[in-house]
Amino acid sequence: MDHRRFPPRPLILLHGFTGSPLSFRRVMRALADRHTVLAPSLLGHDGGRGEDGASGFEAEVDRMAQALQAERLGPVDLLAYSLGARVGLGLLLRHPDLFASATLLGVHPGLETPAERAARRSSDHAWRELLLAAPLRAFVEQWEQQGLFESQRRLPREVLAEQRQIRMAHHPLGLARALEVLGLGAMPNYRPSLRQIELPVRLVAGELDGKFVALAQAMLPLWPRASLVRITDAGHNLVLERPDAVAVLMAQEPPATR
Repeated sequence: MDHRRFPPRPLILLHGFTGSPLSFRRVMRALADRHTVLAPSLLGHDGGRGEDGASGFEAEVDRMAQALQAERLGPVDLLAYSLGARVGLGLLLRHPDLFASATLLGVHPGLETPAERAARRSSDHAWRELLLAAPLRAFVEQWEQQGLFESQRRLPREVLAEQRQIRMAHHPLGLARALEVLGLGAMPNYRPSLRQIELPVRLVAGELDGKFVALAQAMLPLWPRASLVRITDAGHNLVLERPDAVAVLMAQEPPATR
């Protein structure tokens, strides 16, 4: 079956932590001529200190919803990565009427126990301390050494340089604020609510990203209208590693059911 649609719906893009709307530019080279695109910056990612932003995770979700409502675009498709996908999950639950479909890349549904949340808050606190105590470059270099991003090390030098440029454009206080408000330890556990989401959703993970493949597989039984797509030869950051595959996916309608 040919899943292409005409005309395409407007598209909202939500980037990951230390990213920006520019993180999607390789994807958008293939899609921009077919879509009206809204690509807001998440809390702490607009180059400022994040002082005037949302005070909590779901307050940021609601701020994104207000920005989308102000555009009066009608139901849109959502493409969101990592931190953006977690905010996107909140949007699908709190503001479902704004969306026609969603594609969530590397999404986490939230931690299940207080102990898990406390451990994650402690980890995020350590990253915030590094942001506040050291030059931004020191934070970025250490952030990029995480095992989650190991598959990126084989990418062309110019691709990694573009990502580094995006990261270095942020303010350390803004990123620290984002970790405080939007970190996984601050996110609600959305697992029990997944059945409430009635629109079609693609859960997408790179085949080399075992943790997020497993998370997506665990969500499928809880989410009747979700489907899982594995992208070959890629790790966590699909927007960076396989923009071609993401663009092809976005040119297709998500399946109505699994």
